[in-house]
Amino acid sequence: MAPDRGVKTFSVEISRPAPEVFAYLSDLTRHGEWSPTALRVEPIAPGQPVAVGGRYRSFGFNLGRQFENQLEITEFEPPKRFGFKAQTQIGSRLFRHAFVLTPTAAGVRVDRIIDEPKVGAIFGLLAWIVIPPRRQRKTLKLLKSRLETLRGNDTTPD
Repeated sequence: MAPDRGVKTFSVEISRPAPEVFAYLSDLTRHGEWSPTALRVEPIAPGQPVAVGGRYRSFGFNLGRQFENQLEITEFEPPKRFGFKAQTQIGSRLFRHAFVLTPTAAGVRVDRIIDEPKVGAIFGLLAWIVIPPRRQRKTLKLLKSRLETLRGNDTTPD
């Protein structure tokens, strides 16, 4: 890890097989379904398969302000690992997100790893407000709830 970056990991266990969870997580257009705040993700080139290099735009709100980010898939290893980078439009900051799936007796453990830029003390407090650990835990609880209530192949893209 570079000294100007910080890494945080959040985990949850989900009672679904790893391939189903991976299919759902790797469909970025469905991330708004389990986001605690308004979020919409759309592909830049619709109809393309999910693969490394795939590009998307995300639109949402944080602290009452609308944002748009440019996303690019950086890792795609079914059913083990999925990752993407997010380039912010404001401040041009780069965030990296990875999901590591580990099978368990009851389903799968999902580790969400967020690699973010470190900032000074004042901006560090702001970053804690923008991406607070409490919200990340809530996000994973929503993911778990969503996946454990879906039936059949609802986890795969239409």
